[in-house]
Amino acid sequence: TLPHESLVSRLSYLFIALFDEQEDINVFSSNIKVHVAATGNSYNADVSIIRGEPDYLQLPSGHLSTVEITNPVLVVE
Repeated sequence: TLPHESLVSRLSYLFIALFDEQEDINVFSSNIKVHVAATGNSYNADVSIIRGEPDYLQLPSGHLSTVEITNPVLVVE
């Protein structure tokens, strides 16, 4: 819905502004999935934040996913 998208946009903006000077903090939108090892499922959170380099999910083929992270420090849904 429009109110939901407006809220997500505002939250993303606030997090980006808050962590702007911290080079090791990255804010991502829902295009990056968060993988939950305990369930084996991946979710498109509205906003996710990682510290440092992203840890990408290792796929059954042995390759690393480029769209699924395993190390968020904050997930907003």
